Amino acid sequence: MREEVVDLYREFGVSKRDAVLLPTSFRERIGHLFLCRRKQVAGRLYCYDTDASETKPAMLIFPGGGYKNNSHSEWENVAEAYAERGFRTFVLNYSIKYFKFPTQLNEAVMALSYIRRHKAELGVSDKVAVCGFSAGAHLAATLSCLYADESIHPKLRELDARPDACVLSYPVISAEEGVRNEMSFMNLCGKDEALRRFLSLEYRVSQATPPTFLWHTEEDDFVPYENSLRYAAALEEKGVLHKLCLYRKGAHGLNLAKGYEAEEWLSASVDFLRQVEVI
Repeated sequence: MREEVVDLYREFGVSKRDAVLLPTSFRERIGHLFLCRRKQVAGRLYCYDTDASETKPAMLIFPGGGYKNNSHSEWENVAEAYAERGFRTFVLNYSIKYFKFPTQLNEAVMALSYIRRHKAELGVSDKVAVCGFSAGAHLAATLSCLYADESIHPKLRELDARPDACVLSYPVISAEEGVRNEMSFMNLCGKDEALRRFLSLEYRVSQATPPTFLWHTEEDDFVPYENSLRYAAALEEKGVLHKLCLYRKGAHGLNLAKGYEAEEWLSASVDFLRQVEVI
């Protein structure tokens, strides 16, 4: 697929030297610089097959990786799959491990806002959905619930960043003991218990949370499917249109789930997006 890469920090005039966005310790800063030499620089949006001559709904994808990395098993393959189903596709390479919240939310806000700001040249309609996997699904759900939160950088707080719909694949949701994925919350929050509670997203759902499609497997022992059950229950309580698909077989990280019953999740998500008029 043809791709273009956008530096979101440069686009929105937000400095990475801002105290809100930098790791707090010297050791973490050195670790981040080391990772940047080996991997894509964070805060960059990958735009695939844009074409101003034809408008399509956008799908913004957040790969998984436990907030430790951005997994390439949930990157271009997912973008291509949604592109084949009529979407303009984008992947955010968001900050990991050495940068704590709200860095990742800031980057998600910039990514979605960039797509809306440049929709004419990108060939995007008025509709922008998000799709996340595992920890990336936590980020997608965070954006869905906290797109206007005061934790967002002041320069970004007034941007139009509410997704029109959300697709969550085996999502990290809850910080509650016995349910949480400890690696994801440690990388995102450290040992800050108040922040962990704040980012336990079953408690952040509101009536303004966008329509949401979720899927999970019962055999997932890395991120228990109770995470999806809790988020779906919160959506139900707030009256948010949603659909939850639970599949029996398959370990964590199936991405497109080729060869499994769960393979139908992609078509089911597109049907849901059609139902909520994103397509």
